[in-house]
Amino acid sequence: MSFEGYYQILCVNGHLFEVDYMHLDYYSDEHELCPDCNTRLPKNFFHNLVDDTNYDTCDIIPDFEWEKLCIVEKDEYGLKRYRRPTEQEHAKMRNYIQTWSEEEGFKYTYVGKEEN
Repeated sequence: MSFEGYYQILCVNGHLFEVDYMHLDYYSDEHELCPDCNTRLPKNFFHNLVDDTNYDTCDIIPDFEWEKLCIVEKDEYGLKRYRRPTEQEHAKMRNYIQTWSEEEGFKYTYVGKEEN
C-alpha cells in the first residue's frame, strides 16, 4: 500500500492552501509559490502533513481550529489570513481524524490527549 496525503500550508502572508505531498516532495520548498499571492515560500514555511491513505483523514487541522488563528477576515485578495501556530498549538490542532458517512457527512474526532 502506498502513502496518500497532502500538506496544509501557510504562506508568509498567512494564506492557507493545500498541496499534494508528491508535488511538494518533488519540487523543493524553494520552488513552491502561494497560489493566492504568488509569494515564494521560505525554507521554514509552516506545513502540516495530512495522511489520507485509508479513507480516514488523519492529522488534519480542521477549519474550526484554523479559525482560532484568523488575524484578517478579508485581505486585498478577498481572503482570510492566519497567524502561524506555535509548536504547542500545532501539536494539539493536528490531533483530529476526519471521517465521512452518508448519515453524518464529515465528522472530526479528536484523538489527542485531553488537557486537565
